[in-house]
Amino acid sequence: MCGGRNGFLSFTASVQEGFGHAKAFFVGNTMKLMARNEKESSEADLHTYKMQVDATNAAEDTKKRNGFVSFTASVQKGLKYVEAFVVGNTMKLMARNEKELSEADLHIAKMQVDATNAAENTKKRIAKK
Repeated sequence: MCGGRNGFLSFTASVQEGFGHAKAFFVGNTMKLMARNEKESSEADLHTYKMQVDATNAAEDTKKRNGFVSFTASVQKGLKYVEAFVVGNTMKLMARNEKELSEADLHIAKMQVDATNAAENTKKRIAKK
């Protein structure tokens, strides 16, 4: 599921990059049409090129940032699962009866669900940005 979401974010960044290039094309050509001399025409070409580079850089930054944050959220989830395992099994070892054993199992499951929810919320928060 994470791969699909990251793919969607990457696709969205690429679409935004495409719109940035289209905008650069139209703005640059409008500037060239309105140019009164060769210097203004060259400036229009440079402006078009700069807008295209800015669009590409923005898309790449978005892809890198989202990928890194998503990876970090997944690592944090994994660490929380390890914590749940250690805490839960310590509770199991210290359990004095069947009821405390069951409570330890429930505690492990709750910690794992909390870890998953925290990671998913982080990934959803990035998707909104």
